[in-house]
Amino acid sequence: MRTPDVLLAVSLGALASCAAAPIAAQRPPREPLPSSKIDFYLGGRSFDHDDWHPVEDQGMIGIEFVHEGRDSPVGFEMAVFASEDDEHGFTIPNGNPVEARGRTEEFSMGLRKTFALEEGPVHPFVGGGLSGIHAEQRIKGSGVSASDEDGSPGLYLHTGIDFDMGPNFLLGFDLRFLTLTDVHLFGVSESADYVQFAIVFGLRF
Repeated sequence: MRTPDVLLAVSLGALASCAAAPIAAQRPPREPLPSSKIDFYLGGRSFDHDDWHPVEDQGMIGIEFVHEGRDSPVGFEMAVFASEDDEHGFTIPNGNPVEARGRTEEFSMGLRKTFALEEGPVHPFVGGGLSGIHAEQRIKGSGVSASDEDGSPGLYLHTGIDFDMGPNFLLGFDLRFLTLTDVHLFGVSESADYVQFAIVFGLRF
């Protein structure tokens, strides 16, 4: 066989082997995602109607730090939240209109598990742990005001889903519950338990 014929046969064989290789094997592997992120929360939380009326539905903001090591089965999260609502012209039983305000601040820390973290753009997650909440209520009217505040530990659980909006940015939705709280306001034992829904903006780093 002549030398040109040998070179042609070798070239054709090499091309055939490349064509037979799976396309996925020829693509570079996906870059590992950063292990940490900051989440910014914007939403609302609802408290017990009997304990918090007329300020049981409060606007909420929050910030959360999440770290999930690639070799760890679960990650770690810690967060700070604040909520508030004002109601003007609320009528109390004696018929006088008053201004009512409800406010909370919360710090929580616990465990976090994100599923399909390295697979595709959709990442469901679940988390839970311990929380401390500080609650305040105030009533003001006819030149007289009264306020009271108290704090309580509790347990929280949340779940949601994140969507990749870029290599380091996420948009998500979060549903959160707080339970087993007990605060004493104006001499009455009340609950600071809530249900919360939020839009989440995330930044990986």
